[in-house]
Parts: sequence; structure tokens; C-alpha cells
Amino acid sequence: MVERTQTIRETPRVQRSLAGVFFLVAAVAIGIAVGVWWLDRVVFTPDATRGRTEAILDDPDIRAEVVAVVTAGTSAVVERPPEELGPFVDQIVGSRPGAVVMAEIVADAHARVIGANDELVTVTGEQLVQIVRDERAVEIASLTLPVPRVGTLDALGTVVTWAPPILLGLGLLCILLGLLTRPEGRDIRRGLGELAVAIAVSVVVFGLLVPVFLVPSIDDSAWTQLAPRLASRSAAIVIVGASALAVVGLALIL
Repeated sequence: MVERTQTIRETPRVQRSLAGVFFLVAAVAIGIAVGVWWLDRVVFTPDATRGRTEAILDDPDIRAEVVAVVTAGTSAVVERPPEELGPFVDQIVGSRPGAVVMAEIVADAHARVIGANDELVTVTGEQLVQIVRDERAVEIASLTLPVPRVGTLDALGTVVTWAPPILLGLGLLCILLGLLTRPEGRDIRRGLGELAVAIAVSVVVFGLLVPVFLVPSIDDSAWTQLAPRLASRSAAIVIVGASALAVVGLALIL
């Protein structure tokens, strides 16, 4: 009778331990899903906003490629030597008004770099007029920018597309299994704390470390630098948000 009583009393401990395992797996899966989703949103979602355009063109190597193509293609038409036109174009492209002109071009280049679009990136005569500030540039049908399809970003873009829903589904399944084990309140609180910490770590890893340090170390193409440039724009949000989540998570765990 004593042994049976001890077994019955020990059963809740086994259930709590099993619930904790399920909640831990759920926290890791959902945390990674959120981090990868953030990476997708920041780096792998091209748009023609001025802020993103400025961030990408702020890289000197990317801007130099654009300036070189525009200068070489328009110098003869506008009758200005390259050594004079080049610095002028660089100033226009690097300015805020220039970012508005370049927004659509840079968005097309961004899409091609990450493998979302296979079409060539062109600059039309109308756009060239606004860049070189000379109406004669409209005579040029178009110029093609030598934007490559970066294999590293292409492969990573594929992963960030399908990984979040799969990981989120796994996390929700583990939460359901954990709840079926009838966890106690402390198990749930610890699970929430682990989830907050997992999200904080994942967002820092995938939102900053991967695009800022890992991607450029794998591929040295000039256009690869758009990844760290775009990720750096949201660095303050990532750091503050992750710090707050980590504090809350650790408080719940401890």
C-alpha cells in the first residue's frame, strides 16, 4: 500500500517534467520561427521605400557600380566628361531626392539579388534625366545594371520562406501536447519565460548576426552588402526588444 501511494504521488512530477520538455521544444521552435520571420521581413522583402533605398545606396561599393554604369552610358550624350559627371551622379544618387528616383531601380535590384526576380535591372531614359539632370539623357533607351543573383542570399531566401510556418506548427503542437499532460502553473510560467528568452536570442541571431556577419563572410559580391545594410537599420529595435524579452523571460523562469 505504501509503495502504491508513493507511485501515485510521484505521477504529477513525471507529468510536470514531460510538460516542461514539450514547452521547451515549443519555445525553441517558435523562437526560431520568429527570428527567421524577422530576417525575411527585414532582408528578403524588397520594396521601393526611400528608407530602404538610402540604406542600400549608402554602401560605397553598390553606389559605385550604379554611378559607373550611369556615367559611362550618359557621358557622351550629355557632353560631360566622366571625371566631371561621375562625382555629380554620385552626389545625386547618394542624396535623399536621389533615393526617391532610385527607389524602384534598387527594389528591382534587391529582388534579383535574392533570387525573387530573374529579369535584368534597367534604368530608363526618363530616370536617367532625373539622375544626370539633363533632358538629353531621355534619348537613351535604357541602361542595364550588372546586378548578379547572389547564390547565398538566394538559398537563404528559400529557407526563410518555408521555415517559419513549419517551426510555428511544431511549436503549437508541442504546446498542445504539453497542455494535455495537465501542467501546473509553474510549468506554464517557466514555459512562457523560455519562450520569451528563445525569441530574444533568435531575433538577435537571425536579425543581426546572420545578415551582418555571416552572409558577407560567405559571399564578397558588392550587392551582398545590402543584407547587413538593411539589417543594421533595425538594430536598435532588435536590441531593445530582445533585451526587454530576455528580462521578462528570466524573471518568469527564476
